[in-house]
Amino acid sequence: MQNAQYPIGKLNFQQTYWPEEISGMTAVMENYPAKYEAISQHLSEADLAAQYREGSFTVRQIFHHLADMQFLNFMRFKIALTEDAPTAPVVNIDAWTTTADNAAPIEDSVILLKHTHNRWVMLLKSLDEEQWNRTYFHPVRKVTLDLRAALHLSSWHIQHHYEHLKIALGR
Repeated sequence: MQNAQYPIGKLNFQQTYWPEEISGMTAVMENYPAKYEAISQHLSEADLAAQYREGSFTVRQIFHHLADMQFLNFMRFKIALTEDAPTAPVVNIDAWTTTADNAAPIEDSVILLKHTHNRWVMLLKSLDEEQWNRTYFHPVRKVTLDLRAALHLSSWHIQHHYEHLKIALGR
């Protein structure tokens, strides 16, 4: 039976990330927005209200949450590139799902995700070794992440919620 809460497993940071792993995670960042666009097509209101498990985000909330958090993670990435060992901004993700903009069409979040990732992938492909070694402190996780680990977090996040959508939509 599939674990609905962590369908791809829990996030586990590594000590070292090999160039092939960075390339693979960059490919995830480049390719997954199209998967979200495809799965978002022709969803009914009932589909948008579906959950992947009792008490979880709805399909609509997943789309908006993912776009919000990926944008935030992109900003954290840029802050780490331009400031010395900053503390990452944190948000109350549950509260963010209750703001009025969460009634927006999911297409708005798909577009935000797509364009955020376009810029992010461009940035990822430009980084040199010194830039990959930049860090930020994640106060919620209580860990300092270098940009390789930050990429791991974001590539895991987009895959994690895609599987949630598949479960909620029975695909």
